[in-house]
Amino acid sequence: MTPGEKVSAVNTTCQGRSRQRQTGALLLFLLSICLLLASLRIDSGDGETIYQVSRSLVEGRGFAIPPPPPDAVVVDPFGEPIPPEQLHGGGPYGAWGRDGRYYAQYGIGQSLLALPLYLAGLAFYRLSGWGTAGLVTRASVMLLNPLALALAGTALYRLARRLGYDHGPALGATMASALATPLWVYGKTFFSEPLVALALVVAVLGALRGEEGSRGGWLLCGAALGGAVLVKPVALIVTPLFALYALTGAGNRRQALWRLAWPLAAALLVTALYNQLRFGFPFDTGYRTAAWDVAPWVGLAGLLLSPGKGLLWYCPALAAGLIGLPALARQRCRFAALLGGVAAAYLLVHSTYNHWHGGGAWGPRLIVPIIPLLMLPLAGVFSRPPRRAWARFALALLLAASLVLQLPAVLVHPARALQALYDRAASPTDYTLRLLYRPADSPLVGQWRSLMEVAALMRSPASRQAVIETAQAATREGSDDPLTATAGYLAFNTFDLWPVYWALLGAPLLPLLVVEAGLAAVAGWTGWRLGRRGG
Repeated sequence: MTPGEKVSAVNTTCQGRSRQRQTGALLLFLLSICLLLASLRIDSGDGETIYQVSRSLVEGRGFAIPPPPPDAVVVDPFGEPIPPEQLHGGGPYGAWGRDGRYYAQYGIGQSLLALPLYLAGLAFYRLSGWGTAGLVTRASVMLLNPLALALAGTALYRLARRLGYDHGPALGATMASALATPLWVYGKTFFSEPLVALALVVAVLGALRGEEGSRGGWLLCGAALGGAVLVKPVALIVTPLFALYALTGAGNRRQALWRLAWPLAAALLVTALYNQLRFGFPFDTGYRTAAWDVAPWVGLAGLLLSPGKGLLWYCPALAAGLIGLPALARQRCRFAALLGGVAAAYLLVHSTYNHWHGGGAWGPRLIVPIIPLLMLPLAGVFSRPPRRAWARFALALLLAASLVLQLPAVLVHPARALQALYDRAASPTDYTLRLLYRPADSPLVGQWRSLMEVAALMRSPASRQAVIETAQAATREGSDDPLTATAGYLAFNTFDLWPVYWALLGAPLLPLLVVEAGLAAVAGWTGWRLGRRGG
C-alpha cells in the first residue's frame, strides 16, 4: 500500500467513526426529547387492543383478548351507530373468532415487539410495588413508539448521508421530520404509525444500499417491508414498487429480488397463519367495518387540504420537501421515483378508505408513515438554500410554523379539543363534518384553546386538587384498574406529560425529577455534539 493509499484508508476510517458518533448522538437526542415529553399512557382503543394481545400472551391466554362490553357501540365514519346485524360478528377494534373467543383486528407485529417492554414493566412493578400492574405495564409498552421515532430519525439521517448530503442538511431534514410534523405527536401514542414509518424508511435505505452493491441491502429492505406488513397489513400495497426498483437496477437482478422477497414472504406466511388461527381464513383480518368505497378525490382532498385533517395544514414544511423533490430526481431519478411512488401508493389506497380521516386523532393519522420520505428532499433544499432573501424567510417560516403547530398537541392531549367540539355539535354527523371541513372547528385552532384551559387549571392549587378529586371519584368504581382510569382522566385535564400526572397520582417526586433531569442532560449534551459540524 502506498503512502497515499494509507492516508486515504485512515481518512475513510475516521469519517466512518465520525458518522457512527453522529448517528449515536442523534439517536440519543431524539429518544431523550421524546421521553422528556412522553405521555406513557395508552390513549386509544387501537392501542389498548394491541396492548391486550401482549398481555394475553404473557398471561397464557394465547392471542384472544377480553371482549367488549355487551352494550359497546360501533359507529360509521360519521359517528352514527352501526346496527349489530351489519357487523358480521365484529365489535370495537376486533371480532369474534372461530373458537368463540374475541380477537384483535390488528397485525401481530406491534404486540410482539411490545412483549419485552411489558415483561420489563411487570418486573419493575413487582420490585417497586408502586402503582398497579396495569398502569406500569402500559407505561412500559409506551416506550416502544418513542424508540421507533428515534430510530426512524436515525435511519432517515443515514439515508440522507448515503445520498451524499453533508451532516448539516441531513440533520436538518431529520429534525424537521421528527419534531416539526405530526409524527412527533404520534410518538406519544400507541398507534402503529411510527413503527410503519420506521419500516418504510429502513426499507428505502435498504433498497439504496442494495442498488449500490451491498449484499445485505436487499435483505434489510425485505425484512423492513415484512415488519411493516406484520404491524399493519395494508403496507403490502407498496411492496411491488420495491420489487420493480430491484428489477430495474444494475447488478444481479434475480438475486436482488430473491433477497427482497423471502423475508417478506415469511412475514406474509406469519400473517396468514395468524388470520387462520383467529378467524379460520388466511385473508380475514377481523375488520368488519372497513370498506374502500370513497371517491378518491374526496379522500385525497381531505387528507391533503381539509382544515381538520389536511396534511399540508398540519405540516407546512412538507411543501418545502416537495419543492426539493425535482432536484433529487435530477440527481437520482429512479430513487426519487421510488420515494414518490411509495408515498403516492400509500396515499391513494387510504384516500378510498371509508375511515380515511383516521377518527379522533391528530391530523391525517393513516398517512403519517410517509412523512419522513416526503421530508427527505428537504436535505437538498438545505444544501442549496434559496438565493433570494424572501425565499429563505419563507422556508424558515414554514419550518417554524410546522414546529409550533405540534406543540399544543404534544403538551395537551388532542382529545380534549375533540370532546369540546363533540359537545357543541348537534349530532355525530354534524361533529364529523365540522371537524373535517370547518376551519374554526379544526383541532389546529381548538388545541390552542385546550392548552390555555389546562394552563389555567394547573396554575391554581385549588383547581389541581379539584381535578384529582374528580378523577378519583369518577373512576373509583367500574374499572378493573382504577389507577389507570384515573390517570386517563388526569391526562385530559392536565399537561399530558407522564411526570405531571404521575406526581398528581402520588409517585415520589425525587425519582421523577432525577429521571427528567437526566433526560434533559442527555438531550443537551447530544444536541451540543450534533451542533458541532462533523460531530
